[in-house]
Amino acid sequence: MQEKSANKENKKIVIYWSVRKIVTLICAILIVPALIVFLFSLTLKTTVINPEYYKNNLKEINTYDRIVNQGIPSLILEMHISDNELTDSLARELSILLIQKLVDPTWIEQLTDEFIDKTANYFQNPGEGISLDLTSSQYYLNKLSTGLVILEQVIPDCKQTSNDSSVTKTASLLNLSLDCSKMSTNLDEIKSDLSGIKQQVDNINLGVVEFDQTVKKANTFIQTVNKFLRYVNVYLWASLILMIILTSVIIVLQWKNTTLIFKSISFFSGVGSFFTLTFGFLANKLIPTNLLDNQQIVLSPTITDIINDFLQVTITGIFHQLEIYATILFLISLLVYFSTLVIEKKGIRFFK
Repeated sequence: MQEKSANKENKKIVIYWSVRKIVTLICAILIVPALIVFLFSLTLKTTVINPEYYKNNLKEINTYDRIVNQGIPSLILEMHISDNELTDSLARELSILLIQKLVDPTWIEQLTDEFIDKTANYFQNPGEGISLDLTSSQYYLNKLSTGLVILEQVIPDCKQTSNDSSVTKTASLLNLSLDCSKMSTNLDEIKSDLSGIKQQVDNINLGVVEFDQTVKKANTFIQTVNKFLRYVNVYLWASLILMIILTSVIIVLQWKNTTLIFKSISFFSGVGSFFTLTFGFLANKLIPTNLLDNQQIVLSPTITDIINDFLQVTITGIFHQLEIYATILFLISLLVYFSTLVIEKKGIRFFK
């Protein structure tokens, strides 16, 4: 009787230990999807919904200098200012020269940063609306207007002769030898074009621009983004809490089997991080170089290149950040797992 009782007790112990191992295994396996969701949510939080991420990417591709030195000139070169081909070309070149000399890329950066911050704030607080203060632009417009006046004044009047003292004085300032009577181009037309550009510049009134109508048209998109923002935070914290709970259950079930605790957690953490790392690596390899379809949006090739570079560095940066998080966790998991194997082989026990 005593032998039968002992056998029953032993069977109960074996079943008890088997159940604990099965539950431990299930909890360890569930760590994999929880970890993957956590890594993706953390990456999205530090990139997609982080205003600083976009600001840094704009700086990385030297956006603001490229806009002033390449983007704006490309747009001006496509403009039609005068019917006369030569005066039209000269007016455009002079306008480009003035803009490059007078417009500070830092100012464009400040406006862009302000707009990014206000847009991000709007997505979190839709009731506040989006506005952008462009009053600082008036300073640059005034400088441009003054520059156009100076250019108009230094260009000699073709009605004058080359013997005129004012023409001679102007020519000496420009280090040129001009004889208007022998020129095929009427410089009065150039002066008239510059005067017309100046008039257009002076008529620009800039202040606080409200984007309420644009926002209303994009209402569906904004609601989608708001849901996305909320869900990212929910997924982040839910996956983190779930991992803590699963880890706690494993620790409780295998309290005196420390090596099993470390092996199970580190092994399945390694599996989850390796899967995420592989996904990030493959995703970066599959991203096309031309993300903006210039057939749908009419832009100059230079502006298109700037936008494409920004989209490229932004999207690749998301997966690159995912790779960084996954790599760090994967290396930690490997270190813990193999350290535990070494400790187990040497027979070191944390609990006797």
